[in-house]
Amino acid sequence: MQSRRYLVYDVFADRALAGNPLAVVLDCDGMDTAAMQAVAREFNLSETVFILPPRDRKHRARVRIFTPEYEMPFAGHPTVGSAVALAEMESGDRSDAIFVLEENIGAVRCAVRRDNGAIFAEFDLPQLPVEEELSADPEAFGAALGLGPHEIGFENHRVTAWSAGVPYIAVPVRDLRTAAKARLDNETWMDLLPGRSGSAVAAAYV
Repeated sequence: MQSRRYLVYDVFADRALAGNPLAVVLDCDGMDTAAMQAVAREFNLSETVFILPPRDRKHRARVRIFTPEYEMPFAGHPTVGSAVALAEMESGDRSDAIFVLEENIGAVRCAVRRDNGAIFAEFDLPQLPVEEELSADPEAFGAALGLGPHEIGFENHRVTAWSAGVPYIAVPVRDLRTAAKARLDNETWMDLLPGRSGSAVAAAYV
């Protein structure tokens, strides 16, 4: 097996072993999808990214994002970590850069800067959220969170399904106490959603 360099970042943190862990595998030209999925499963972090040559030479890199189970079209902390890693490789301690990453969702414009020893990255959203049709009774999503019908929704806020490349279900609840007691029954939740083999399952945003 060919050796490849990789980095492990703690995104959104100022110290190791905190924040969101991310593996960044470098020099991935020639790796196929099955190999990337196997490596992501081996790391077993929430996401692993693979850096490839860009399809458009004006862009900095192509980035593919994998969970241990499937590939994602886009995700926030992997985009931040990838941008920081590429800026550090390119400019060392300066790390200030603006460039475009190619992700499965499309082109993502990123800016990276260093401030008081910390490195920050931000990006333009590649796609605004779009409302999708619910696949089940809204109250059933609440029940999968251990909440009753009287605790779901308030005023003109209701359970809705959305996607900005990755799907999610927004579940408004009546107060913070209700939100604090929500507990996801994963099996029940999965039963409510259409089969998405090899892709992201809609998460619950309470």
